[in-house]
Amino acid sequence: MQSKRLSTAKVLAELDRRMTARATEQIGEAIFHVLFSAAVLHVFDPATLVPWNGLSVRVDPVEAVFDYSMPAIGFSHLRLRSLKPEVRRRALSWLWQYGGRPAMRGVLEANDAYPTDVQVMFAKWLREESPELSALSFDELRALGQLYDWGLSEFGGLPERSVFDRVVRRRSSVSLFEHLVDETFVGRETELQALRNFVGVVAPSIWERLRSFVGLESQPPMVLWGPGGIGKTALIGKFLLEHVNAPQSGWFPFSYLTFDSETVDIREPFTLLVAVTSQLEFQVPDGSAGDSEFPKPRK
Repeated sequence: MQSKRLSTAKVLAELDRRMTARATEQIGEAIFHVLFSAAVLHVFDPATLVPWNGLSVRVDPVEAVFDYSMPAIGFSHLRLRSLKPEVRRRALSWLWQYGGRPAMRGVLEANDAYPTDVQVMFAKWLREESPELSALSFDELRALGQLYDWGLSEFGGLPERSVFDRVVRRRSSVSLFEHLVDETFVGRETELQALRNFVGVVAPSIWERLRSFVGLESQPPMVLWGPGGIGKTALIGKFLLEHVNAPQSGWFPFSYLTFDSETVDIREPFTLLVAVTSQLEFQVPDGSAGDSEFPKPRK
């Protein structure tokens, strides 16, 4: 008897149907109690999960969460897993309706949590600590973004998503400098002030004011040079980080190009325009910035 062959599209459609059915199916009460514990953990070892509220019927936590979880990205070498997004959102929503943050804290206290950036952000949310977005690194912002994916913004305690997305866009433009500029960066104030004067902004102590650009006349470019490893990139990074952390009135869009990139060729000006445009579009995606928000361009 000849078997029926299915097209790739039909196979994918059937897999999608089954995954959707799995996500919406009724989950047994005993298994759900284990999923509650997994829901408050960014990553977890299934064998160590402690079911919430105790169980009259014992279940194997490994078997209970296996179909509702997946290998945790970046932790597969430790054999850790993470709940599938749709399952986590259902479990957290139930806990919130049952007892809000105290219920979630109770589940978390019964389990050992790996101190990932996401777990730290979740713990702060449980303590009702409002995040200061401008003080977070790009990695910390990405971790905070996971809480939105978990559906926690529906319960309050997080900044508006549009505000968060805007801060992430601004911070992503300088994320590659964060490992170069930390609390160990000191000095270079003369060079930093020279950069501020060239770009047209005042000292950090009075960021709320933006000095008017001196007309639109052309001026020669500033060249920052020195031996390799002396700190040129760190200096530029420090300068840009100061501006990204400034209030809106002291911030300006910019582009940063590395000419050793495979996608940028100084002999092909079009590649430069593409790179610059993509960076500016990411910082101001809707192009709605008014004239009052940005300084006049220099030639």
